[in-house]
Amino acid sequence: MENHNIHNILFCFHLCILIGALLPIPFGNILLPWFYWLYKGGRKNREISEQACRALNFQFLCGYLVFVYAIIAWTSFINMMASGNKPDYAWLAPIVCFYTAASVLYPFFILVYMNITRKSRQFYPKTIYLFK
Repeated sequence: MENHNIHNILFCFHLCILIGALLPIPFGNILLPWFYWLYKGGRKNREISEQACRALNFQFLCGYLVFVYAIIAWTSFINMMASGNKPDYAWLAPIVCFYTAASVLYPFFILVYMNITRKSRQFYPKTIYLFK
């Protein structure tokens, strides 16, 4: 019964990542699952805590990269507009594809895999160690 409970918590955690990515809230894919993780007890269960930390660190790294890219791109866009040039929206494609793949598609495929196999394993790589 304990394994079923862990599976349900991790499923809801990954669902929070997906929902947070689709909400029009900056860093929603980090904040919503982080609040859920804290609500469910945070560090009480080692398996849940390790997976949650890896997922949050991965999502934070991706969100930070998107944020920095967007700042650079918007600065370039504003400079183009100020100089009277026609704006180029081609810079949107790579960042939209990266964000969609990292914050929407990857959690979606994790949810599908978890639903089909009923197994919970480490899905996210070790990246930065912001959440420990």
